[in-house]
Amino acid sequence: MPGVFRKHAEAIYNFKVRPDDVWVVSVPRSGLKKASQTPSWKTLEMAPSPRFIKTHLPLSMLPPNLLNTAKVIYVARDPRDVAVSYYYLHKMIAKKFMRASFTDFWNAFKRDLLPMTPVIEHANESWNQRHNKNLHFLFYEDMKKDLVKEIQGVCKFLDRNYTDEKINELASHLSFDSFRNNKNVNNNADGDGKIQFIRKGEAGGWRTHFDAEMKIEAEDYLSERLKGLDLKYPSWGSK
Repeated sequence: MPGVFRKHAEAIYNFKVRPDDVWVVSVPRSGLKKASQTPSWKTLEMAPSPRFIKTHLPLSMLPPNLLNTAKVIYVARDPRDVAVSYYYLHKMIAKKFMRASFTDFWNAFKRDLLPMTPVIEHANESWNQRHNKNLHFLFYEDMKKDLVKEIQGVCKFLDRNYTDEKINELASHLSFDSFRNNKNVNNNADGDGKIQFIRKGEAGGWRTHFDAEMKIEAEDYLSERLKGLDLKYPSWGSK
């Protein structure tokens, strides 16, 4: 975990969760922007209700009464795609210091040497709570496949009723093309504009970045990390 967590750990642990809070949780680059559209913990404490809170911290590092009090939406994504997207995020925000190739980055990723890794264990914490009435588990791949259906599921979870017209309108707003053209969301290009915060948003885009050897490594990585777990990614087994 990033060193900054130690600085805020006590404040996060003692954070006063409210019944009308909605929390969206994911590892970085798992589609959090797509599931939502957030400020320091101190600022959040003073924010008026209802609060919408986004975080990359796993459940075990969040307030212990969270699932007993508020609604939580967890977004998971194929770790291979997370690795690719995370790599470009690092290149964007640490351009002067990021000299590693994707191969080097992947080696660090699979060895859990990067902030917010291991990603499968992160997701599995929430997956194990998927039957809790206050947690809704989403896969990025399912949102890409049928966004309207996933929006309907979130609406049901949050006890919100919207017309089909409104849901389709929301799906259009949350589409990848819409995000890429939204400067309020996609406003963090690197200095020369070659890398943007909203990049491609593909499901399965990892295939164009992994060579034959890395694909085998990824299969071994996923097989080992998912062994004995109920968690299964929709794209698991895809070649």
